[in-house]
Amino acid sequence: FFEAWDACKIADSNLVEVNDEVENTFIRGMGQNHGSDDLWMGLEDFVVEGEYTFAGSKTQPEYTHWMPGDPNDYGHKEDCVAMKIENSQGDTGTWYDFNCEAKFAFVCERVDSQTEPIG
Repeated sequence: FFEAWDACKIADSNLVEVNDEVENTFIRGMGQNHGSDDLWMGLEDFVVEGEYTFAGSKTQPEYTHWMPGDPNDYGHKEDCVAMKIENSQGDTGTWYDFNCEAKFAFVCERVDSQTEPIG
C-alpha cells in the first residue's frame, strides 16, 4: 500500500477511490486486463480501527463492496483495503482489509482541480 501510495503521489494523483458499482466494475476490469489478482485501493483505517477513510480525499465511502466476513482486521494487522479481482469462490470485485505491507497492483486517479464549474 505504501509504495503504491508513493507512486501515485509522484504522479500527482491518489490511489483510486471507488465511489459506485459502475466504477468498481471498471476498476476490476482494469485489474483483469493487466492480469492482477488483487489491487490496492485508497481506503484505510489507520486513525480509528473500523472507520474507513479514503487516504486522498480524507472522506468516508458512501459505497462499499466488502467480501463476506470483511473487514475483519485479522491479527490486528489489516488497515489497508484491496480489491479481489477474481478467485475461485466468486468474490470478484469485492473488497477486503489486508496487511499494508503486501505488494499488490494498484490504480491511481487524478482529480482535476483546475476545472471551473459550469453554470
